[in-house]
Amino acid sequence: MSSSLRYLLLVALPILLSINGTRTFCGHPCPFQWISFGDHCYLLVLQRLTWADAETYCKQLPTQRYGTAHLVWINSLEEQQFVEATLHEAVSSFWLGLNDIEEKGAFVWTGTSGSPGFTQWRPGYSSSHNNYTVCATSYRARWYATNCRLCNHFVCKVDNIRS
Repeated sequence: MSSSLRYLLLVALPILLSINGTRTFCGHPCPFQWISFGDHCYLLVLQRLTWADAETYCKQLPTQRYGTAHLVWINSLEEQQFVEATLHEAVSSFWLGLNDIEEKGAFVWTGTSGSPGFTQWRPGYSSSHNNYTVCATSYRARWYATNCRLCNHFVCKVDNIRS
C-alpha cells in the first residue's frame, strides 16, 4: 500500500469524518446542511419528539465551532416569516424553544432564559387557562401553548460563525 493511501486511510479520513457535522463551505457561515438567516443557522428536524427530547437533540448536535444549538428562538417578525417560509412545505407545526417549565405562565426561551421580546401568540391566547406546564409550538405563523409531552417536529438554531 502506498504511503499516501495509508495516510489517507489512517489520518485524513478519520479527521474528515469527525468534522463532518461542523464543516462549512467557502462563504457559508453555517454547519453543513444548516440554513443561514441573519446571524444564525437553522436546522429543520423532521423527526417528531417531545419538547424535552427535541431540546436535548439540538444540544447534542456537533456545533462546537458555533456554540450550543437549542430549539429555535424567534426575535422578530422577519425571522418568524423566514422560518415559516422555509418550512411551510415540509411541516405544518414545530416546537419553539419557548416554555414555562420553571414558572407557570412565565415564558422564557431555552438556552437564553430570556423573556420573549417578540411574540406571535394566537389571538385571544391566555397562559392562565392551562393547568399544566406548556411549551410553545408554531402553527401557521401563530404560537400556541401545548403540552410538552406531545411529539412535534422541531427546528434547532445556533449562532453562525460571523456573529
